[in-house]
Order: sequence, then structure tokens, then C-alpha cells
Amino acid sequence: MPKPIARAKNVTGPQPMPSAGPRRWLILVHVLPPTPSNLRVRTWRRLQELGAVAVKQSVYVLPDAPDSREDFEWLKVEIEGVGGEAIVYSADHVDPAAETALIEQFRHVRQQAYTELASELQRIQRARAPERGPSGRRRDLARYRERFAAIERVDFFGSAGRDRVVTLLNDLEAAA
Repeated sequence: MPKPIARAKNVTGPQPMPSAGPRRWLILVHVLPPTPSNLRVRTWRRLQELGAVAVKQSVYVLPDAPDSREDFEWLKVEIEGVGGEAIVYSADHVDPAAETALIEQFRHVRQQAYTELASELQRIQRARAPERGPSGRRRDLARYRERFAAIERVDFFGSAGRDRVVTLLNDLEAAA
């Protein structure tokens, strides 16, 4: 049986970035070809998985870190491979107020994801379908832990809601 999340260190995701000192950002700017038609959706989904935030149409930002840089570079290669154009920039912040708003945008998006997952976990906790059986409940729990890890992995600034999800997951695990 896996250890409850609350006892584990945040090994699946990055620690919240410190607020002191200058912060660097990665900026991906892209232009996608009109075909294939599903390319826009695929690109958008990939950017969501990476935790990128849109600042303008076709302009996305991530905190500058080696993993983020590699992710953006791979996405750039994918976009160019289908005939699009993409470029990755690294930049310091220019306007402290704009940077604060950007960080809040990152936090808001992750908080929404944590809230959605917590709502789903609460619904399951109330429903308690006994017909699922122990193995079905374990599979469900593993699936929810994977979703949690995916959110946590891109929670760059310590968004609200994480602790609630941890508690709900541990409660579900204890009940299973």
C-alpha cells in the first residue's frame, strides 16, 4: 500500500519558486499552419500539460527552468515539423506589476485544477459505490493520484487547494 501523500515530500513537482531576486521567464511564440486541423487543439493540450499560461494569442509563458526549457524546445520542434513556426525566448521581467499578475494567473489556473479534482473526490467519497470492489477502488485511487501528480508537477508557485486534495486522497485511501 503506498504511503499517504501528506507524509511524502513534494517529489512529483517543483517546489514553489522563491519570490526574492530577479525571475526569468521562457516565452514561446508560435504560428501554426491551417492544416492539419487538429494541430491547434494538440498544441493547446500540450501547452496545458506543460503548465504554460497564455499571455496573448499564440504567446505562452513558463518560469525559466531546465525542464521547462526542454519542454518548450521539444514543442518548437514538433510545431516546425508540421510546417509551423515557433521561437523560444528567455527574458527577465520588465514590469513588477505585470509579473505579479502573471504569477497570480499561474496560481489561479492550478487552483482551479485542484478545486475540480477535490470536487470530484468529494463526490466519489459521498457515493461510495460498493459494487466497484477493492481492485476497482484501487484503480480509481491510482488514477486520481496520477491526476494530482500532473497538477502538482506544473504548480510552479504553490497554489491554494493542494492540501485539500491531499486530505481527500488520503481519506479515500484509508477507506479503500
